[in-house]
Amino acid sequence: MDNTAPSGLSLTVAGGDAYATATAVTATLSGSDNHSVTGYFLSESSTTPGLGNFTSVTAADNYSATLGFTLSSGDGAKTVYGWLRDTAGNIGGPASDNITLDTTLTVSVSNPSD
Repeated sequence: MDNTAPSGLSLTVAGGDAYATATAVTATLSGSDNHSVTGYFLSESSTTPGLGNFTSVTAADNYSATLGFTLSSGDGAKTVYGWLRDTAGNIGGPASDNITLDTTLTVSVSNPSD
């Protein structure tokens, strides 16, 4: 019987940027398990999800993926949490990362010919 949850979880939101200017971001989640990772869950809540809430993935002992995630509306500090599930239903995590949503920021591009 497998009682070991996925371990070594890592989560990076928006490539590690400090700010996001839109609610749509990417989240890179990775971890491993001795009997294959079979699902993931991302949330702004730190509450461990139930098994039925996980998105299924192709089973792999070492899992890593860049996933789309939508931050909650409203500018300010956000924390994103990620969990992995294995074939036996063990849940590992959470891993977390922080980002500040600021929809008023503008990106400036410098012109090298200036």
